[in-house]
Amino acid sequence: MPSPGELQLIEDIIAESTAALAELATLAAEGGITEAQFIMLMREEIKSTYIQQYLIVNGSTNMSQSDWGTLGSLIKEQYKYLDGFAGEIGNLTEAQIKARMDMYINSSRSANAAAMQNLEQANGASMMRWIFGATEDHCEDCLGYVNQGWVTIGELPLPGDGESQCLTNCKCSVEFGTGE
Repeated sequence: MPSPGELQLIEDIIAESTAALAELATLAAEGGITEAQFIMLMREEIKSTYIQQYLIVNGSTNMSQSDWGTLGSLIKEQYKYLDGFAGEIGNLTEAQIKARMDMYINSSRSANAAAMQNLEQANGASMMRWIFGATEDHCEDCLGYVNQGWVTIGELPLPGDGESQCLTNCKCSVEFGTGE
């Protein structure tokens, strides 16, 4: 589970990225940017944000080929979604575009959780459990995940990966261990 300092860093990275993209949403809504330009800029921001989130756990000197592979798979998945989203922009309002863009950046929390999972498994962890985030309002999926307690790693999704009802807006985390 991320420390309070790491949780703050996770949220700071997300806030910086969403602020950086605010103007891009306006340009996209007003037709001031081509679809290709939009995709390129979004890809850059997604990649940067995912790498930053993963490095919170691993640090740049501890990245293995496996870590880069995990990170690359996560980023590639977002790129697939992005291509579909870019084609819809002409039919969306600026607010809708901004909300969707924010979801891509929020999904970077899953990179942090994936890095933690890989590190903890390398250190002998075989179990995981869901931990509520700092909010009073939790979706039904997150409530169910917490109620499961300790389960084998992989039985629960990773927070922010879009698998829960709260989608990429999830601010919960996971803890890894032996389940004892």
